[in-house]
Amino acid sequence: MAFHWQTFKTRSLTAIVFVMVMLFGLLWNRWSFFILFSIVHSGAWIEYQRLISRINKEYATISLLHCYGILFGGWCLLLFFTNQELQLFGAHLTTIGWWLGLALLIILPLIILLQSFKSFFKEKQIFFNESTFDTSISWPIKLIPLMICTF
Repeated sequence: MAFHWQTFKTRSLTAIVFVMVMLFGLLWNRWSFFILFSIVHSGAWIEYQRLISRINKEYATISLLHCYGILFGGWCLLLFFTNQELQLFGAHLTTIGWWLGLALLIILPLIILLQSFKSFFKEKQIFFNESTFDTSISWPIKLIPLMICTF
C-alpha cells in the first residue's frame, strides 16, 4: 500500500488542532475543563446510543425520555463530582447535581410508569413485565441510601 502524503497532512493537522483544543480545555481554568467534559460526555452518549441502535434494532425504538434521561442523569453525576469547586449564582454545582439527580431518580421512573399505564389502557395489553416494573420502580429506592451516605 502506497503512502498518501495528502491524507497524512490532513490527519496530522487535524490531530494538532484536536490536541490544541483538548489542552486549552484541560489547562485554561476549571470552567473550561467542565465544559470540555460536558461536551465529551454528551457526544459519547449520543455516539453510544447510535451504535447500540445499529446493533440492537429494538434499542432504536426507545423513547426520547429514555434517550435524554440517561444523558441528563450522567450530566448530573458530572455536576455532582465537581467537588464544591464550581459555583453558579452562589450555588455549588455539586449541590445542583445532587438535587437534580435525586429528582431525576424519582421523576423519571414515575413518568415511565405513567407511560406504561397509558399504553396499557390504550391498547388493552400489558406494556411491561415484572422485571421491567421492578427495575423501573425499585432502582431509585435502592440507590437513595447510597446517595445519602455519600453526601
